[in-house]
Amino acid sequence: MPCCGRASWKDDALPGHQFKDVDVDDFVDRSCLTRLRYGWVFLVTLKAVLIYIADLAITVLMFAILASSTPGECNTGASLGIGLTFRCSTKSSDSAIYVWRPYIILASVLFSFLLLFLDWRKALGIIKSGYIAEALTSSIASRYYVLRSYPHFCFFQKLKQSRKMKDQLTFFVFFMLRGWKKLMFAELPRTFINAWTIKDILTTAQLTSVDKITGLTSLDAYLTAYRTLFTSDLAVAATLALQTFTVLMWAISFTGIVIAFVIYIPLLCEIRGNLKEYCVRKVDKR
Repeated sequence: MPCCGRASWKDDALPGHQFKDVDVDDFVDRSCLTRLRYGWVFLVTLKAVLIYIADLAITVLMFAILASSTPGECNTGASLGIGLTFRCSTKSSDSAIYVWRPYIILASVLFSFLLLFLDWRKALGIIKSGYIAEALTSSIASRYYVLRSYPHFCFFQKLKQSRKMKDQLTFFVFFMLRGWKKLMFAELPRTFINAWTIKDILTTAQLTSVDKITGLTSLDAYLTAYRTLFTSDLAVAATLALQTFTVLMWAISFTGIVIAFVIYIPLLCEIRGNLKEYCVRKVDKR
């Protein structure tokens, strides 16, 4: 099929179906596999909530440690944990690098909450409209229905099922790529700062007068750092643990987006248009 020209699916004039036209109880699947998938939705939602909580906690902890740090003092005890003191340096440029870290994270977190607010406002409009396809393609609207009702979950699962591998890949790509803006523009800056801070701990921080972290790739070095910080300063240990958690979650999400993008490239010849609009049409046809 040529990659230029108008796609045939755009000529389909399909009315938008609403929930009031469907009895979702007719689609209930009581199999163990479906129930496990339903439980997974709660875990994914919990993970998203924990990431927001972790980011807020990291911001508060970093500002707290920054406030307790004294410019010019060496990295010892709590100060070394997140590199907010100035490595015994008197250079103002070196000091600024560490002082601005919590502010960058704060700006990134606020931007994330702004995007969340905009998504919520859009989702509320979709929920009020009652359109099935729009609800399925909105992460917040779909979770609103799914978390409140197991029949809605089974109904959405039925809509996403297809015998065609192309359609299955298309839905996978859409659901993976719909959060790329938040991941890259809101979460990437603070993830970079968090990773940079962890690197400082594992490569340059002097934990005690005799123990030093000698390599970023050493698991023993990480565990030694965490144990030392846990016994010396609980706030810094909590910051390190939360930063590690957020960096790992971001890496997993980024990997999924890269895979989806690679799959999306050959699908462009079939879609030849807006990916969301294509998925909405597919849902309305079922």
